Amino acid sequence: MYKDMPLGFVNALAKNESAMQKFAQMEKDEKEIVLEKAHNVSSKQEMQNLINSIGS
Repeated sequence: MYKDMPLGFVNALAKNESAMQKFAQMEKDEKEIVLEKAHNVSSKQEMQNLINSIGS
């Protein structure tokens, strides 16, 4: 699964400790949903919004 993580997602996640911790604690199916969303974003701002939604 983790080899399929978009680079922009990894970079944005690394900058948000809260989101990183919450993502790490998610169940596999929850992570798959988030990663599918990450694959479908079309801008840096959209990716940031996704990361922020995880961290909040």
